[in-house]
This record gives sequence, C-alpha cells and structure tokens, in this order.
Amino acid sequence: MITKFKDYIKEDVGAKYAQTLGVPNDEFVYTEVEEKPVCFVRDSQFNDDVVAIYKNPKDLSKFQYSRAISDHFGNFFVAQRDGSFNHGNMSNALIYVGEIICERYKGEETDDENNIYNNPLFVLWRKSKNGKSFRTSFSYNENEYSDKLIKLVQKRYPDYKFYIYGVK
Repeated sequence: MITKFKDYIKEDVGAKYAQTLGVPNDEFVYTEVEEKPVCFVRDSQFNDDVVAIYKNPKDLSKFQYSRAISDHFGNFFVAQRDGSFNHGNMSNALIYVGEIICERYKGEETDDENNIYNNPLFVLWRKSKNGKSFRTSFSYNENEYSDKLIKLVQKRYPDYKFYIYGVK
C-alpha cells in the first residue's frame, strides 16, 4: 500500500515532525505495514525521502534490513527500512512526538542531542539480513540493564532472536 504523506498531516504528530524536516505535503511514503507510523525520519541517501517508524508492529516480516530501538517499557520502534539516518535521528523523531523521553545520561557530551547511545534504558538494534533476528547495533553499549531489556522485547516477539552483537 502506498499512502500519500499529506493524508497523515491532518491528524498525525509524526507527520507534523516530518514537515519540520521540509518534507513536501504531496511526497509519498512507502509502507506495507497495516499500522499507522508514529513518526518519520529523513533519509538523505534516497532523495531526501522519509522513512516511517512504527511502534510495536504486529508483523516484523514486513520490515527490511533496518534499525530499531527498544525501551525499558518493552516498546519496540522499528524503521520501515534502513537508510542514511542513525539511531540518534530516530530517537530525536520519537522524542519530538512524545513517544520516548531520553535525557542526557552521565553528562556525557556527544553530537547526539538526546544521547541515546549512552542511555542504559534503551537498546539499539539492527535487523539481520536473514529477517528472523535482531542484533544490537555497533554503537550499543551493553550495561547492567541489557539482559532485562532484551528479555522484554523477546517476550513481545518470541519468533525472533535478539542478541548482543558478537554473542550468539
């Protein structure tokens, strides 16, 4: 299904965020997912297209090799596909629409506005090319909460494998 971006704008905060990125109202957003996206992230690699981000999608098979973020509530935010954006860009969009709250952790300074890379309450994921597993991102820092956070997302998606990069 291809949905016109302007159809989201009237009612969707995520679409309003995409507007702040300069996305034209008539630009198309590619999606095969039945659920409505919670927000969008710009992908400069593909002519500044936008990529939809979904919260707790029912069917992960619809997602290509992509990025995801899970939180300490067990929520799983997945980008429709991969692109030139990073987890920081995704989290900025999710913060903007009020889906997550992420404050600077331990006062570390980074280029990332919200410092999701060092926050122990989030796990950063990459979907594998085989489609049935997710591994933590290269930029994910394992911490004392990692096991609990991974179990939360495994409970939501028992047919998928979730593992820490380098450990199978």
